[in-house]
Amino acid sequence: MLNEQVAGAMMRGVSGESIHEVSSMRIRAAKREELTPKARERAMSPRQLAAMQREDEIRKALARLKSDDDIIAIELDPTDKIPTMRQAVKRAIANHKPGTNMAIRGTTIYLSTGKLPGGRGGRRPKNAA
Repeated sequence: MLNEQVAGAMMRGVSGESIHEVSSMRIRAAKREELTPKARERAMSPRQLAAMQREDEIRKALARLKSDDDIIAIELDPTDKIPTMRQAVKRAIANHKPGTNMAIRGTTIYLSTGKLPGGRGGRRPKNAA
């Protein structure tokens, strides 16, 4: 019987007549703020912590480069992967000290603001073309 009343109320609402309030639901005006997702404070994952620590160490190494003659060698652990570290160093160079040159020999990454020997030519400067 209750289902028939609810169905009848819903059908009348579709045709434009008034809808009866069902005791199990309530209709009210809502605010836009209710729909915005709540900001959650999450702990950083071990991978994120390692990436931040690695970025900080690379940034400190870049800060030690004072002249073009200075060369910094970053020796990698056997657990570090060269492509991962190359990307981390490239990102740190772009964020903290653009114009720094990088060379990889074996498991060591060399950084300098001057030209590093042994490159394959690289790009020509735009003003030399």
